[in-house]
Amino acid sequence: MQQSPIKAWRGGRFAPSWSFHFGLVLAGWGIFNLLEGIVNHHLLGVHHVRDDIGAPLSWDLGFLAFGVPLVISGWLLHKRGSAVMERRARAVARRASVGS
Repeated sequence: MQQSPIKAWRGGRFAPSWSFHFGLVLAGWGIFNLLEGIVNHHLLGVHHVRDDIGAPLSWDLGFLAFGVPLVISGWLLHKRGSAVMERRARAVARRASVGS
């Protein structure tokens, strides 16, 4: 029976790769940028990225545009790390079944 990578990690078998964690950090940063930018900058008008210039809309849109690649690259990096964990889990399961 194959275990999920997270369950294997929780069982102390191996640690997740850096890309697993860093991908989630990047995706979270991008999601924050998108939500905060849409809600605070556009819907509520609480503040802008740059309030000290005459036309802050371009900065607000740039902030949103920066969030999109963060989410995409973070998710892809996380998926790569997850695939590494799955390969490790399968290798550990194969070694355990061969040793039995």
